[in-house]
Amino acid sequence: MDNSRKEHWQVMKRIFRSLKGISNIGLVYHKDMSRAVVGYSDSNYATDLDAKRSMNMYAFMITNSLVSWKETL
Repeated sequence: MDNSRKEHWQVMKRIFRSLKGISNIGLVYHKDMSRAVVGYSDSNYATDLDAKRSMNMYAFMITNSLVSWKETL
């Protein structure tokens, strides 16, 4: 940050304007486990013998709704 330029400040202001518009969105934690965050992950380590590649993936769900996932080869 010691070499900030006008462009950096403009981007920062844009980010804060975006965050201001969604300030009422967030995660709520309850004792009721039906609303728990559940994560799943899986990996296979180079089981594709032809390509010699591994595959990794994860998914996170809240109340049976997918909120985040990623798959990499």
